[in-house]
Amino acid sequence: MVLLYKYLNILFFCSFLFLQEKDVKILSKTYHPSGKIDAIIQNKDSDDLILVQLDLINDSLVTLANDLLPKLELYSGPASYHRIMKNQHLEQIKAGISNEFYKIIDSNYQFPDQTRQYWVDVIEGSNTLGTWSEDDAIEYTCDCLNGASDCVKLGWDESWYNPFDYWGEAWYGFQPPYYESIDEIRVTVTGAQCDDLPLWSETFMGMMDGSGNWSQDYELSINYTDNTYIVGNILNNSIFSPRIGSEDNYCIDKIKLELFYTCNDPENATNLLASDQQDCYVINLNWSLPISNLTHQIIYRDNAIIAQLNGDVNQYEDWGAESGFEHIYCIETYNECGNSALTCNPGSLKGVPLEANDVNATDG
Repeated sequence: MVLLYKYLNILFFCSFLFLQEKDVKILSKTYHPSGKIDAIIQNKDSDDLILVQLDLINDSLVTLANDLLPKLELYSGPASYHRIMKNQHLEQIKAGISNEFYKIIDSNYQFPDQTRQYWVDVIEGSNTLGTWSEDDAIEYTCDCLNGASDCVKLGWDESWYNPFDYWGEAWYGFQPPYYESIDEIRVTVTGAQCDDLPLWSETFMGMMDGSGNWSQDYELSINYTDNTYIVGNILNNSIFSPRIGSEDNYCIDKIKLELFYTCNDPENATNLLASDQQDCYVINLNWSLPISNLTHQIIYRDNAIIAQLNGDVNQYEDWGAESGFEHIYCIETYNECGNSALTCNPGSLKGVPLEANDVNATDG
């Protein structure tokens, strides 16, 4: 036992000297563009598209997938990939890769309609909505990212003698525009793992719900690149909240969220009537409201705005009209998405009566 104890002390001391004398390498990772989600698809209008997630967690799986489908553009190394493909491509994947390393996200995938509205927002890595770690494994640095300047690092070990990694998490908040329906949500995490000799990635991303729950659905690349995923419509109250966790000194450079959505302009008001020659001082307007919810309405007289009304009002009295003129009145409705075309109708005040002509009175 004494000899064993002495041997362990000598081994520890030699290891200490080796670590003290070796050159400390400072990593510097350069950004490399990632492949495209639709790299293998030529006809985007095809009706037999499938969205597949490939969980290629090691070099062997990446090499195998590249051998099966060389045009997949798996440029990011071991990581989770989303790729749009046809059924024949999926059959090739199934023939060479076991089902634990791929899954079908959408068996009837359709590209977002080009007529749909598009919204995008980018958040710097350090601009977190919140962070969590039991071991203070959060640091605001770009560490190994060449050219980055505003990052957060998750999961780090500050002591050379400590062999353990520590887990850290960060999440972000994207407040989307008003929408009626969502066609697709894409999240892109740009960053890299800053460990010197990583064996595999231990960095994951998922969408957080209103209770703070999130699943580690997507394994991020070790390389400094973009990790892009088509995610589900999961809201953290009113915001979209990607959450990233790591124990591998992962530096987050930027987070991007793209939203393809539908938001229709309101319908026109109908049956607008403006009174004609009914009153000497006021012209009365009334109309029918569209079924859709309105935020407000604008009334025009002769192309000039005369009033802004709430969305549930359907009548108005114009006391500013001029006698002797026929005015053109128009209504424009608004909702969260935009405004309608104009609905118009003429109206006028009752005029002063004309003077009598050829008045004769008997004389004598």
